[in-house]
Amino acid sequence: MNLADQPEEQPLEQLAAAANRGDPRALERLLRAVHDRVYRLAVRMTARPPDAEDATPEILILVITRLSTYRGEAAFTTWVHRVAVNYLLDRSRNSVERLEMTFDRFAADLLDRLRSAGLVHNAFKPGTVEQVRQVLAEAPRFDAYWIYRRNFFLGKEIRHSGWNSDKVIRLFQKAHRYKELTVHAEVVVPSEKVGRLKGRFVHYTIDSLDQFFEKRMRYAAWSSADLDRRGVKASGLQILGHGTWNFFRQFVLRLGFLDGVHGLVLAILYSYYTSAKYIRLWERQLPPNPRRGILNQGAVRSAR
Repeated sequence: MNLADQPEEQPLEQLAAAANRGDPRALERLLRAVHDRVYRLAVRMTARPPDAEDATPEILILVITRLSTYRGEAAFTTWVHRVAVNYLLDRSRNSVERLEMTFDRFAADLLDRLRSAGLVHNAFKPGTVEQVRQVLAEAPRFDAYWIYRRNFFLGKEIRHSGWNSDKVIRLFQKAHRYKELTVHAEVVVPSEKVGRLKGRFVHYTIDSLDQFFEKRMRYAAWSSADLDRRGVKASGLQILGHGTWNFFRQFVLRLGFLDGVHGLVLAILYSYYTSAKYIRLWERQLPPNPRRGILNQGAVRSAR
């Protein structure tokens, strides 16, 4: 029996040993076990949850690629803490540069990390790493590249619901910059200058409903601020319409029903999240201190 088949209480040090021997299930359990710890540390050190969201998967990739250097001389969580702190300190020295995944730096970083790499390939669809190597070895034809993601929700890969076409720019020339958005900031590059990599990399989105509500309600507040800055006005029709349309589009038009109960739950949750953005926008646009106005009206009626 593999260590990954043993009870969830299995010590992380033993899971690390199993992962180093090539057990992918042990590796997956190991990453899930330290994910929240890494994210909380990133929040404390960056002071910005969006930066922590960006840093966490990069730290986990470091954990994967450096796992072979873990000798068990300290607790695994202590080792992960050191890896994360070193990364975050390096990131903080020049946060702008760290956000820019330039071709030269990406090439050097990737080739360095893949030296040990049987485990690294578990995070990518076969052929992805090789294609990135080829792009970096030649004169890039594009200024930036989309990379598709394999998204997991509550432990299941979501193959429909619109998530099958999810992609992000993670490789681009440093002349380009992120668009100033609080949520899901993306690099601004003319479409004709953006290429696409054929492979995908694994993206674990949500491991628990608590995590979903904590994360998405935070995003709803930030998104409402972005909408407010753009001059969007909230209304009851928007609150109802956007949420309803999101459910229909995700579950029906984008075939979310083929993802089973996971697809149904996902469509309901994102419908709620979409409505929540406009509810928060409506709240932001209420008159200042409405409670005081209600109390004043009551006092006037009492006086009469």
